[in-house]
Parts: sequence; C-alpha cells; structure tokens
Amino acid sequence: MKKERRIRRNPICGVYANIRESKTPIRIFEYKPTRAGYNPQIFLDGFHGFVITDGYSGYNNLNGVTNAYCWAHARRKFVESIPSNIENVNETLAKQGSRYDRKTVWH
Repeated sequence: MKKERRIRRNPICGVYANIRESKTPIRIFEYKPTRAGYNPQIFLDGFHGFVITDGYSGYNNLNGVTNAYCWAHARRKFVESIPSNIENVNETLAKQGSRYDRKTVWH
C-alpha cells in the first residue's frame, strides 16, 4: 500500500528586502511551512526600524519594529469600497482617497 504524503496547506515564502535606493540591494527569500507570526519575529530578531507588510496580524508584535503597512493594499480597499451603481465615481470619498494615494505614493 502506498503511503500518503501530508501536504501543508498554507506555506509562505517571505521576502525581505531593503529600499531600492540602497547602494547594496538585498533580497532574501525565506520559505516557511506556515504563515505563523513567530516566523518574522525570529527572522527580524535584533532588527530595529521600519517594515512594510500587508495587513496580516502576525506582523503586529515585532519588537523594535514599526509596521508601515503596504500602500497598495490600502489603495485596493479604497477602490473596492466604490459602489458599483454610482453614476459619477469621481465624486466619492473612496475615489478621492485612491487619487490621493496615487499622487503621494506612486508618483
């Protein structure tokens, strides 16, 4: 009889990078079998500074780290909040927020 392999359902490949303006660009890919919050805690242990992440709560308890969150994820929420049956989308606060985000972040 064949043994069945157990497949993990939520693996994650974390990507750690510095800012693109850095003189020495760094990209580190770290595979983990789960997206548990202790994974970034272990990897970033001793790091102090800012990180840009999605809204996953596993990043909320990083010691010495300020979470700047991801502007693309924030922008998507503005766009998703625009009602589909509105005549003039440009008049909505969500569209105005989306335009503001584009001006300030994606210049």
